[in-house]
Amino acid sequence: NTLVISYLFSAQYYPCKICGMHFLNQLKYNPFKGYTKASFMQYICFMHNLINKSLKKDAYDCSNV
Repeated sequence: NTLVISYLFSAQYYPCKICGMHFLNQLKYNPFKGYTKASFMQYICFMHNLINKSLKKDAYDCSNV
């Protein structure tokens, strides 16, 4: 799972290379452990909010995902 996520969300697809590298680094500490589309969407939202927190940006409401 982590390998697939790493590929799909690798740093080359992020407009900001630093954010992309941060995301890849966070995968080491917060690997995806789900099996459903819904759990994957919640995971991506969680990871998005981790990056936003480090950038001092507002968190996205993951209940809307």
